[in-house]
Amino acid sequence: MTVKIKVASFRGIRAAEFSCSPLALVCGGNAQGKSSIAQAIAACLTGRAIEDSFELRKGDIKDLIRDGSTVATVDIVTDKGTAKMAYPDAKLSTTGDAPKASLFAAGLASIPTMPLRERAAALAPYMKADPNLHDLKDALRDEFDDETIGKCWAVIQRDGWDATLSGIEDKRARARASWEQIAGEAFGSAKAKVWRPEGWSEDLFGGTSIEFLTERRDEAQAAVDKAVGSAAVEVSDLDKLRELAGEADKRRLALDEAKNAVEALQREKEQVDGQLAAAPTPANFKPLECPHCGGKIRMKSIPNRQDGVTLEKAVAVDEGENQKRRMLIAELEGKQSNVLGRIGAARRTLTLAEEGYAEATTAQAKIAAAEGRDETAASAAEDARATLRTAETDLVRFQRKQDADAAFARWEANDKFAAVLSAGPQGLRAKKLSEATLVFNSQILLPLCTAAGWGKVEITEDFRVTLAGRVFPLLSDSDQMRVRIILQVAMAKIDGSSMVVIDRAEALDAANKKKLMGLLIDCGVPALVCMVVPSPAAVPDLKKAGFGETVWIDSGEAKPLAAVA
Repeated sequence: MTVKIKVASFRGIRAAEFSCSPLALVCGGNAQGKSSIAQAIAACLTGRAIEDSFELRKGDIKDLIRDGSTVATVDIVTDKGTAKMAYPDAKLSTTGDAPKASLFAAGLASIPTMPLRERAAALAPYMKADPNLHDLKDALRDEFDDETIGKCWAVIQRDGWDATLSGIEDKRARARASWEQIAGEAFGSAKAKVWRPEGWSEDLFGGTSIEFLTERRDEAQAAVDKAVGSAAVEVSDLDKLRELAGEADKRRLALDEAKNAVEALQREKEQVDGQLAAAPTPANFKPLECPHCGGKIRMKSIPNRQDGVTLEKAVAVDEGENQKRRMLIAELEGKQSNVLGRIGAARRTLTLAEEGYAEATTAQAKIAAAEGRDETAASAAEDARATLRTAETDLVRFQRKQDADAAFARWEANDKFAAVLSAGPQGLRAKKLSEATLVFNSQILLPLCTAAGWGKVEITEDFRVTLAGRVFPLLSDSDQMRVRIILQVAMAKIDGSSMVVIDRAEALDAANKKKLMGLLIDCGVPALVCMVVPSPAAVPDLKKAGFGETVWIDSGEAKPLAAVA
């Protein structure tokens, strides 16, 4: 597959246009723009417009555009599709089956330099080492039934391993907090497993149950109720009764006063009613004609009469007299309303006084009934209360123990699930991955190492990266570069990346640079290699050899090697 590349005004690059068929070798002196090309292509292949390594914020993206230009572009074209990254918009646009690459293939991430605990999760998809339901059952069968494991697997399938693990860890934390609240102590797994409430006795609580202790508590409560009912009078109640009985005379006086007040107000009402009945009626009426004599008559209201009215001779009254009569009636009606309101209030006071006096006389009767009784019933009531307190304490203590055990059981179950789902070295994914490393080393990495003529690059069971048995941090710069390249190419072949981007290949010596070219030609994945070379004369011309194109870059402008030599 031919990959055509064009970069314009990106960082140190003014213009670069070349192709990978299957290789492109970009060479030049220091600070001429080689890394700028590698970064531009990596950004376009991965869609990472602002890579973390740039340490740029979105507002600083203009700094990726070459001075003097307003736009930077990166175009990668194959016979299947295109990818274009434009700045300052920092947006990727594609057509067809656009060229793309993983972060590993693009050189933006590397397994050997990744923190150890993250390698398992990163390698698992490449080794096809994700555990299945059978693996999960094997890991948890001794602790849980198939139904419980199946439910966990369903969540993993829906949410993924890490999200499921996060949910389980949350449940474990909540169970721990619940235990601490119940026990009133700091959690410790060993302590929580054998924790007992203060006052706990296996002799007392062994084999018992909530139902038994609840029944015993209820029986004790019934015994208290019975004992209190048969007791003469409680001491505290007796004090209250004496206080009430001592107010009997005062309450009797208050009752008499209330009765007198009601009677006085009743008499006052009767007097006002009489005055209102005798008051002259205003002549604001239409006279009627008497059917007997033909004279003028009118109807007059009569209080307390069955039919409430009578007939009388209609006498004409002047308006001044009428006004006096209306004012008198209004005054009397006001007095009548006032006295009715005071009668209502007085009757309520009378009711309270009656109740208060009855309460005092009842207290006197109870005291009289209690006199002469012994204290046996009161003592029995206190014994019953003591039994009830013990039953209640035992029930609370047993319930705390059950609640604490349940919280610990939840913690323990989630802890076991968390241990198996963990992404760390002891988790199921890591163990499954450890088994897959043997296949990955022999079937994926070894053929690449053989093609390059380099020592064996391997992933150990604990996910360390080695070259010929030596761990990566102890290798020389050249050896570390070889390890990174082998893993980069391996992962690009597995994940289907359109290209491999290798920067700073000058770390390799001349012999290993030649072997690198052989490896890249053999692997079948188009590759871009950038390296520092002192002069064009020291660079191989890949185009002449039929392996691609060599580009010389100077002052931000890339040209074919033939145009420079």
